[in-house]
Amino acid sequence: MWICAHWCMYLSSGGQKIFAHKKANLTVLFITATLILCISSVQAQTTKVYLLAGQSNMVGWTSLNADLPQELQVPQVDVQIYSQGNWDDLGPGFGRTISYFGPEVTLGRDLASAQPDENIVLIKYAVGGTDLANDWRPPDSNGQGAGPYYMIFM
Repeated sequence: MWICAHWCMYLSSGGQKIFAHKKANLTVLFITATLILCISSVQAQTTKVYLLAGQSNMVGWTSLNADLPQELQVPQVDVQIYSQGNWDDLGPGFGRTISYFGPEVTLGRDLASAQPDENIVLIKYAVGGTDLANDWRPPDSNGQGAGPYYMIFM
């Protein structure tokens, strides 16, 4: 089985901090996800894991579920999502509250349509009101360390 991790960083600004996970919790999450994916990938050749990280737009700060077309308001059983400590079928309700959604709804729909024989898994970690230059900064070759949310997510 191949597990492909793809980065989908959605960059935005504004909003408020809504949740944070400790690095240890994410380590346990990735180990659990790997075991689940190994078991669930018997039918498909590949499981593709997409990591979704960012600020308020990724959180789903302003997009109401009620504004979605009817076909996007139902759970999508062919895409799994881990967000805010829970695994579930993809659908609206993974925003700042269950009444909101982020870009994962249409991204997951498009990925599943483009890759019908693959298992698609999204792992979402987003914190509104954070700063890209400091909070999400990856480490660089000049020795500047990574930002705190980058470290938590990794």
